[in-house]
Amino acid sequence: MSDQSWDPTGDAREALRRIVADYGAPGLSSPQIMENGLDDQLPNAPERQKTILVAASKAGVASSLQEHVSQGMDPDHAVRLTASRLAEKVPFEPGACGWVTSEFARALGYQVTDAALEVTAPPAGAAPAAPAQATPQAPPQPVAAAESPTPAGAPPTAYAAAQGETLPPQAAPFQPQAPGQVPPAQVPPGYLGEPPAGTPTPSGGGGGGFPGGTGGIVAAVVVVVVAVYFIAAAAGHFVPFSKSAAHPTTTTTSPSSSGPMDLQSNIPAYIKSNSNDSCTNLGSSSFTTTQASEETLCDLTGNTSAAEDFVLYTQFQSQSDEKSYYQSILTGNGLQTSQGDCTTLGTVTAAGDVGQYCEEGYSGALAKGEFFIFDGDPGFAFGNQNDVTSVCNTNPSAAAVVGWADDNNFVVGFAFACDDANSQAKNINHDFTAGLLDVGSTQTG
Repeated sequence: MSDQSWDPTGDAREALRRIVADYGAPGLSSPQIMENGLDDQLPNAPERQKTILVAASKAGVASSLQEHVSQGMDPDHAVRLTASRLAEKVPFEPGACGWVTSEFARALGYQVTDAALEVTAPPAGAAPAAPAQATPQAPPQPVAAAESPTPAGAPPTAYAAAQGETLPPQAAPFQPQAPGQVPPAQVPPGYLGEPPAGTPTPSGGGGGGFPGGTGGIVAAVVVVVVAVYFIAAAAGHFVPFSKSAAHPTTTTTSPSSSGPMDLQSNIPAYIKSNSNDSCTNLGSSSFTTTQASEETLCDLTGNTSAAEDFVLYTQFQSQSDEKSYYQSILTGNGLQTSQGDCTTLGTVTAAGDVGQYCEEGYSGALAKGEFFIFDGDPGFAFGNQNDVTSVCNTNPSAAAVVGWADDNNFVVGFAFACDDANSQAKNINHDFTAGLLDVGSTQTG
């Protein structure tokens, strides 16, 4: 399906470009932002056009493209691979999947040619393509006009380093990978189930052996040579046992990353030590997001000495899921990374003029990551239709929220006051920067 048949006026391409300009690359991975943006900018567009654009957002097309290109894959190849996987998830023909994926790539600033639209469905029963060693190459740089900077912590979306992949006829949907998993590398021509051009095929008869009856001898020699090489490679750290990772990995400095911990037994002493405070284990109820492995809501409304009314902790099984959720909170509430100066409480205006905020990195005794201070609309959302107002069960005129991503323990936390009449944002921030709200903290005040 050509660009012209799905977007004859080019309005859809312009709408995606505007979404990236307003919200950054994560905007393409937010179905809510996509739906709102398309309704505003394409009010008269065919329903099928908006449907496939939102479906691509839900399927994580943007993060998949970013992952492939960051590993050195050229944009056209990344588009074809992502589109073929998208075709396995949505009820649209391969041509439509090629079109929408190429438009996402262009919105992200990648230079895509018409060849990227040549997507075909894997034939039923086709054999996987033979694996081939991809040649590393520098990731193509997005064109400047796209204005689509990818903020720190944008999903990797865990959506990391490897040495080759073959795509089966019915490829599994692409999805985030936890830290430590081996991600796919570049896929050679023929990844849709056909062998690369020029690949020799076995002759018929004799069980598919080599011509002339020498198959067994050749195979044995190959096995011996390969075995000797791998033994030597393992000892000498040659490929594929090189000490150097195929792609750079993120390292964490002190404090070190420890991974998930049991929230209930690590609620900060600042909260547990006061008999007026109570915490409820929400389990994995998806109170904030379906990716959460455990959620705990602490009610401090009976504690007159606490600036916070509630503290909400959301635990994840991987740092990438934690970072992805934190980024979605920023995007969904009109915030961006590295804004203002939280040290001096110097703030900027959130998108939609819903409040004032600052956002920056932090590093404490027990945790490090990103955090923000927000003062404004009490409709500040945590996800899954839960926000400050619904938790507080009141109708405040304003709310103060301090939120943070704890990269060491894979936790995202929120401390908030149901009404900011007394400028509680400053006081809540004091408690956060003092480490009183960190999971595992033994400080009581």
